[in-house]
Amino acid sequence: MHDKLELLLKKLNINNDEYKYFLDGKLEKIVGNKAKTNYNFYIELNTNIPYELYIKMNDKIKDIYSEFKSVNIFLNVLNMDESKIHEYYNNYIDIYSKDSPLLISFKDSKIEYDKSLKIYVNNKAEEMKLNSIKDKLVKDFNNSGFNFDIDI
Repeated sequence: MHDKLELLLKKLNINNDEYKYFLDGKLEKIVGNKAKTNYNFYIELNTNIPYELYIKMNDKIKDIYSEFKSVNIFLNVLNMDESKIHEYYNNYIDIYSKDSPLLISFKDSKIEYDKSLKIYVNNKAEEMKLNSIKDKLVKDFNNSGFNFDIDI
């Protein structure tokens, strides 16, 4: 693990037992805007981390740097772990359904990954509802280290 990433993890109070997810990782860069109100931390990792750890990191970095308008972590994952896609998908659906309760019906939808994430629906109405969040879902997956498009 590179020193800059280790310093960041210590600042975020990441548990020592969670360091195993960051062994080959590095803090690539920190990018801020001219007004110094927005900062993005770009971290390169060998593989995807568990969803709960990703959310914990994002929450802690927002708390630590609360004086800034926006602070985000973006993961660049070299070897995508397909086994974690369903975990992230279900959690994103949980989050989105707080604003749009109908989305919870997609929580355990049949999904497959083959160079893109395929989400299966039963009818045109379901397709339209999922299409309404597709761009947000792609963005959230990309930010968390899953770089693919989504087909419904």
